[in-house]
Amino acid sequence: MIDCLKGLIGLSANVSGIVPSGLYCDALPDISDTYITKLVDGEDGVKQLYEEIENRAILKFRTHFVREINEAHKIHDMDKCTCLICENKELLSTALWYLIGSEIMYTRATSSRVNAYTTIDRKKAGEMREELYAAFLKELTMVVNSIDVHASACFTCEDNLQPNDFITFREPII
Repeated sequence: MIDCLKGLIGLSANVSGIVPSGLYCDALPDISDTYITKLVDGEDGVKQLYEEIENRAILKFRTHFVREINEAHKIHDMDKCTCLICENKELLSTALWYLIGSEIMYTRATSSRVNAYTTIDRKKAGEMREELYAAFLKELTMVVNSIDVHASACFTCEDNLQPNDFITFREPII
């Protein structure tokens, strides 16, 4: 788990309090803490469910980041990748926000606890999930391409790396 990402994005200010990024999932389209509240019993249940969603999203985020960083650079060391994530967490927070939103939509659409408050058109939930996921991928690609690995503290003199050892170039995305 990448601890530096835990608590970076909140469900809502009511549930999560103030988070470092200032990003709350209830600001995303069709997401409300009310829907999450109706999926579980009590405030502790909401926090636990959001923590499960957040953990799942962070694990997916790590996988996608490693794939993306390896398309732009030759960085196969997981510790270096984790360092880059933590070093650039402010830049990456919007991508994580979209991914957590996508995971919330997945949870809403697949919940076995369905009632008048949680019932949404499954097709609409699927579309929203896909839109948020696509926004995540686009944002992640843009941020990874903007990371200056030459200036990163994640690579020390002890690594004896030259820029060509870990930099590759791909065609511009624009």
